[in-house]
Amino acid sequence: NHLIKSGHEYIAYINNDKSSELNIERINGYKKALADNNIQSSPSYIINNVLSEPAFFQTLRLLNLLQNP
Repeated sequence: NHLIKSGHEYIAYINNDKSSELNIERINGYKKALADNNIQSSPSYIINNVLSEPAFFQTLRLLNLLQNP
């Protein structure tokens, strides 16, 4: 909610294991926070299986290429 309260509308969720129960709860919380604030969730902003630092930075570069980063 901090990012939303700061005026951000394009917020990504990056995780390292989409199948873990904890990450499923976090993704659901991410989607709920967006929905509660009338921000549409986009599958392009949910990035799964980022397992290393180089992959993380590559993910950030890809997110910056999206139309509304």
